[in-house]
Amino acid sequence: RFLDIRMMFQYTDYESLAIDTNELWYSLHFMESTNNMIKYFNDIRSWLDDHPSEMIVMWLSKHGGECYTGDEQYPNTSIEIKQSFWYKILDIFDGLVTDFTVSNINSTTINTMISRNHRVIFYTSDYIEFTNSSNY
Repeated sequence: RFLDIRMMFQYTDYESLAIDTNELWYSLHFMESTNNMIKYFNDIRSWLDDHPSEMIVMWLSKHGGECYTGDEQYPNTSIEIKQSFWYKILDIFDGLVTDFTVSNINSTTINTMISRNHRVIFYTSDYIEFTNSSNY
């Protein structure tokens, strides 16, 4: 399964809000979602827990642009805010995220990945700033 996830940090007046910035990321594909991305990621995690033989590949970006970085990819969003959200995503999918130091995406079979519980694969735009060059 492949999910093309378009998302954006809602930076308007976030500094005046007394909430976790991880809750200000929303789906964005011509319009902004009502729920934040945390809810959708939790829903995906629940689905994976209910389907232990399934894998999901997720591509995370603002508008599908793989070459954009920094402010071009996520305007007005600091590295700290991006990486905080990335670590929240990893927390949600804890125990399922593929560790690329263990499972080489180009040579590890799907059955081997499932047996290792490496059932979530992320591709991210703005990889260095968003994930801090993560192994996941």
